[in-house]
Amino acid sequence: MIRSASLQGFDTLVTELGADPAPLMLEAGLRPDLAADREAYLPYRSLAHLVENASRTLRCPDFGLRLAQYQGIEILGAVAMIARHAPTAADAMVGLNRYTQFYSTAFEVDLHPLDDGRSRYTFTIVAARVPERVQVLELSLGVSLDLFRILLGDDFRPRRALLPHPAVAPPAVYHAFFDCPVTFDAAVCGFDIDQAQLERPRRGDDPEVRRLAERYLETTAVPVGADLHTHVHELVDRLLPTGQATIATVAQHLGLHPRTLQRRLRDEATTFESVLDGVRRDRAEQYVCWSDRTFPQIATMLGYTEQSTLSRACRRWFGVPPQRLRQGRPA
Repeated sequence: MIRSASLQGFDTLVTELGADPAPLMLEAGLRPDLAADREAYLPYRSLAHLVENASRTLRCPDFGLRLAQYQGIEILGAVAMIARHAPTAADAMVGLNRYTQFYSTAFEVDLHPLDDGRSRYTFTIVAARVPERVQVLELSLGVSLDLFRILLGDDFRPRRALLPHPAVAPPAVYHAFFDCPVTFDAAVCGFDIDQAQLERPRRGDDPEVRRLAERYLETTAVPVGADLHTHVHELVDRLLPTGQATIATVAQHLGLHPRTLQRRLRDEATTFESVLDGVRRDRAEQYVCWSDRTFPQIATMLGYTEQSTLSRACRRWFGVPPQRLRQGRPA
């Protein structure tokens, strides 16, 4: 999974290219308004397919690089605060390596020294079955460039950019974007950087802000040793607004067969359907009582295709239809 913040700028770029973003989102199996829900997650494969298909449909071979210009490390949320307030760029990379999982478990970042005064930053997709990688890799390396310019200054230039595929846009586009030599068909996706730059003390870092961000992530994440029910509840809660809170998607994220997932949940005296129903109930109460969203919008955000399904569910959960529930909320 990856946070929906990864869609930042998609609608704007597609519109500027003269197209409607909604059909592209729907074709990827995503709600058109998903980017507005900052708490939602989406499958990484869906993101990869979305940007690849947009590049192909709009005949824009540098779509990923263009989209990177609408994004920055702020899409990482609290993880960005850890990087921004590190004493050196090398320390920032240690923090990113440790905490990137809170943004997505689909990829890893690393920084390791070479033997000639350089270090190599790498971005690696670790999610299984992501066949469409070119545009999402170029998007990610473009966002990484923004990260290093924040850490090292606007004048930062990598010694070399490396892409593990042939050029899909004119090579001059890549050279202009990265402002350095570019190697295609490389063994990795990443940058070569002067080691001395990475170890240079940074100005403006605040250790207390960094500690607060680390504490926030460590106390809000689902513990590794938590029971399966807790992990499933967390995933369903994240996936519900995307319309993909299915047992197949959750089981795939946990590395289990759906039947195995159901069997293990039964061992904990519950079922996937019970967990899903409980999350929907909690979200329905939140949306109906404490927001001004319309009932059709709420039905969609709960993964229902019909408002009538929401009405029946509210009667079962609360004994009254959505309208009565909203009317009876505290002032």
